[in-house]
Amino acid sequence: MLSFMASALIWTVAGISLGVTHRAVS
Repeated sequence: MLSFMASALIWTVAGISLGVTHRAVS
């Protein structure tokens, strides 16, 4: 359960950073 929450948090942070980078590029 803990590992699932950790991976979900990592994917959320990765998705946000990816979205910010995409906005910065465009």
